[in-house]
Amino acid sequence: MVTGNYSWEEQTRRLLSEAQTEKNETDAALKELQEKSNELDGEIEAFKIALGAFLTRTGRQHSTQVDWVALLKPLTHIEKIVVIAKENGGLVRQGQATDIIFNNKLSSAPKRATVYQIVKNGLDDLMAAGRLEKVSPGEYRLIGSQPKLT
Repeated sequence: MVTGNYSWEEQTRRLLSEAQTEKNETDAALKELQEKSNELDGEIEAFKIALGAFLTRTGRQHSTQVDWVALLKPLTHIEKIVVIAKENGGLVRQGQATDIIFNNKLSSAPKRATVYQIVKNGLDDLMAAGRLEKVSPGEYRLIGSQPKLT
């Protein structure tokens, strides 16, 4: 048994002290980052609420809820309009459908006005085929779908 190896003991105590100091600093930094993360979560939620209120007030879909690209990419424009209506409780607004298709680059048309006209033509075709009914200017309901209770 070695009783006089003080340098090993001193070195071990020094390393232990350094490790404890580093852990305390890391814990403090972690706590600070967690507080920042919680603060950002609150801000994100506030922005989602504000955006949702704005979109509701302007009559547009909360596009943060649906992965429109995955849902609509392989479909024709008319099929896209029907899917948008189904996702919105049977209702579709011309401006809303235009925003979804144009903003997610689901049409090769370079201008929003062109997409707006494509959507208008699609809505007219669906009405002529008896699949949509006009509820109000720019707003249509799938025939056979029940109105959303609010």
